Amino acid sequence: MNQSSKISPDGSIHLPAEVQRSLGVRPGDDVQFVRNAAGAFELRGGLRTPATAPSGGSGLKHLKGLFAQPIGTLDIESAISETVRLRVAKDRSEMDP
Repeated sequence: MNQSSKISPDGSIHLPAEVQRSLGVRPGDDVQFVRNAAGAFELRGGLRTPATAPSGGSGLKHLKGLFAQPIGTLDIESAISETVRLRVAKDRSEMDP
């Protein structure tokens, strides 16, 4: 894919829609221009700042809902006791955790 764009008088460039999709960027996202070993610049995308995060918030709020909800609370003492019980069981095989 070869795409081109002109630099505006204020120094900004327009990224063609195909390039935006390929980089996974949307308006407001940050991109980086990184010089590679050959001296050419590479355009890297997908860098969301807190202001452009999906929630529009700051901090870690944009991560809310990313992980499954916990099934319940964990009693650490019970979990340790159960693990010890399973590890010392007489019928335990080497493949058991």
